[in-house]
Amino acid sequence: YSADRNEADPLVLGGGPAVFNPEPLAPFFDFFVLGDGEEVLPEIIREYAFWKDKGRKREDFLEKITRIPGIYVPGLYEPVYSQGNFSGLKALKEGVPLRIEKRTVVDLEHAFYPDSFIVPYMEVVHDRAALELFRGCSRGCRFCQAGFTYRPVRERSLNKLKELAGAIIDKTGFEELSLSSLSSSDYPQIEKLIDELQAQFHQREVSLSLPSLRADSFALKLADKVQHNRTGGVTFAPEAGSQRLRNVINKQVTEDEI
Repeated sequence: YSADRNEADPLVLGGGPAVFNPEPLAPFFDFFVLGDGEEVLPEIIREYAFWKDKGRKREDFLEKITRIPGIYVPGLYEPVYSQGNFSGLKALKEGVPLRIEKRTVVDLEHAFYPDSFIVPYMEVVHDRAALELFRGCSRGCRFCQAGFTYRPVRERSLNKLKELAGAIIDKTGFEELSLSSLSSSDYPQIEKLIDELQAQFHQREVSLSLPSLRADSFALKLADKVQHNRTGGVTFAPEAGSQRLRNVINKQVTEDEI
């Protein structure tokens, strides 16, 4: 438990889509980061470096970072339950925000994106580089947590994606590049991007993959584009076994299209 750790123990933090419902694991974490991490993580690290340099108590650090938007420190709150259901938080100290807002990177075009990272010597499951085309989704499928938590939709430009792709392949040597997003075919310039990346990497035999496509005719056209590569891959997600269920969850794809 977080309450049982002392100055000699590491700080434990959680992030990602799962922590939009952090309460079941709250007693085990020192703090959570809600939302996009590119901007908030450097802010946390700066506070951590200052705190460590001054040799202060961990409680001082945890209280200080509550001033950073997007940070939830469970130890500074008391959960309130009504008839067994979680109904809110009660702050245990003055100055601690009663409402924790998620962090959203507005300018994705100029946000940090890793292009130089550790490449394993052994073959791993996702043995490829990933290029994030855009973040968020406007479709509103009712089952999709990420589609709601990563709103609004923010895109990277075609030139930025080509620049990042070139840097990643140059520095890592991966032979496959995954064009990643919640729905890759929704990127406005996806066809042009595929054509230009294929031309860019043709001599180097770098294949492209589309990990998240809707089961429609346009997606099949995109699949046909990448299949000419050496090991290009495509993933379709029908999501439900009947048309009635697809309609219920707002997955607008028909049996004929599948």
